[in-house]
Amino acid sequence: MTQKIVSRFRPALSEELLLQHNFFELYPHDGGGSFIQREILGSVEDQQICANILEHGALDQFGTLPQLDFLRFAKWRTVEKSCWLSRMYAIVPLAKRYRQSGDEKLALLVRDMMLWFSRNYPAPRDSAAIAQNWQNLTDRIRDEYNTQPYTVFSQNEKIVDYNWFDFQPASRMLHFLHAMYFLRDSPSLTVQDWQELDAMIRTHGQVVFLQERDCCQPHRSNHQALRAMALLYADAACGNPDWRRKGRELISWHLINDYLSDGMLHEGSPSYHIFETWLCRDAAILAERSGEPLPPEALAMLEKAVAVCRMFRQPDGSSVVLNDGYPVNLSAFLASFPGQAGLPAQSSSSPAAALLPCGQLAAWSAGGTFAFLDAGPFPGQFSHYHGGKNALTLWLEGKPFLVDSGCSNYDCRKFAEWYKLPEAHSTMLVDGVGDAGIVGTYEWSSSPTLSVTPWQHTPQDGLWRIAASATSLQKAWQGVSWTRSLTLGQEAQVSISDAVCSQRAAKFNFVFVLHPGVQAEIGSDGCSCSLTHGVVRAKMNFGLQGLPGKPHLALAPGEVYLHFQNTPS
Repeated sequence: MTQKIVSRFRPALSEELLLQHNFFELYPHDGGGSFIQREILGSVEDQQICANILEHGALDQFGTLPQLDFLRFAKWRTVEKSCWLSRMYAIVPLAKRYRQSGDEKLALLVRDMMLWFSRNYPAPRDSAAIAQNWQNLTDRIRDEYNTQPYTVFSQNEKIVDYNWFDFQPASRMLHFLHAMYFLRDSPSLTVQDWQELDAMIRTHGQVVFLQERDCCQPHRSNHQALRAMALLYADAACGNPDWRRKGRELISWHLINDYLSDGMLHEGSPSYHIFETWLCRDAAILAERSGEPLPPEALAMLEKAVAVCRMFRQPDGSSVVLNDGYPVNLSAFLASFPGQAGLPAQSSSSPAAALLPCGQLAAWSAGGTFAFLDAGPFPGQFSHYHGGKNALTLWLEGKPFLVDSGCSNYDCRKFAEWYKLPEAHSTMLVDGVGDAGIVGTYEWSSSPTLSVTPWQHTPQDGLWRIAASATSLQKAWQGVSWTRSLTLGQEAQVSISDAVCSQRAAKFNFVFVLHPGVQAEIGSDGCSCSLTHGVVRAKMNFGLQGLPGKPHLALAPGEVYLHFQNTPS
């Protein structure tokens, strides 16, 4: 009888840490996974997830436990939901509860969920079938989804089987291994059970390895970084040097190439930055444990990436939202990095200014004031980008006032028809046109070019100043340049200055997205707007310099993705 995998396997993080924190705060989702997680399970808290599954039927739409239907939602209009189920996120909190309670019914349920998938959704039979499946789905994604609007792809009734493609087997293996680890001492699992589970893990490892060997070249992608990390997990479980070498080589490549030189992920999304950073965290731990640590330059970049996470922290402890993404609980996440658990209080009276010169993101905080300027560069044609740059997030006295509209579930029609668009951000429109254009769901046809100056601090008056400039290839923006300057540090005051140079007459609209909790009223002078969020009050005063007349203010309906729901603002 061969030794079962869990006898040799140890997760990257300690069991103490895994039991102390919610799993999905140590392992925050990618964007798509997060939105579906909240829609279906309603939480990232392990106990609440278990209650919603076991007591409230949260997984009933997929079938009856443990026999879930992994193709029920395998259509383009619900592809994110289908992927979420295929990754088997739900089994880790259930297995963790077993570890804490010793309830053998839970152990058997988790075992049966894993074996049901393994027996009923087999992997492609060989390397040729894996390559054919990869090419077929890659072509379909391009032709049927990325370049098509919701109105088109939502009518496509063809099955889209992602179960053994790309992200899914790698993510599923991570969750299977953690579940098996929590079940390792269960007397209910037989030798035959463990043999079947072991074979299942080996199949996952081999599929991911062959996909990388035969179908892919290194390229910037959090999906490929996930697969690289998964190969190191597969090696930790099965002891396969080929998998270890490929995983180590790939994750090193991604650490050096996916991050800009200042440590910011090239995608420009804080939550995706956090997601890929934990991929690299676990890979680095497993590589060192195997006796083949990652190269020094890769580890140096990981250290930078972790430091960047601190810059994202808003007064409530969550990460700022930019581009495709969602707010992450940074306190729990940073607890998984040695020396990072103790975050400084955001209420410190000493100003803290930060700038990522390559990521073109700037933050300033003091007391309850937090300002974040997004002048981020364009990461690519098919990326997690949003239009509407030079946008500002602003908190006052610990309350959010100006926010990014955020990002919805990727399966939602409003994802590409509102949240990704420039007008959903605190930016400038020229004759009603924003700085970027999109075709279909993911294909960007044009984008702005931005630059940002370093922070300037004058000790005499205590003020901090920064500026970012933007131009765009959008037709309405031809001959237009725009510079937004921020001045902070004066008590109870933030100054926003917008300077526009234009070769022709045009109408310029400056959009300021208010948090849904903010009540707004335009003053009788027409040049000011009173804002109230709870007990915190603020006033926006507007003026023109060098132009006749005065600005025209208006309150217009918007929508913000708040608490994982579309919320009017």
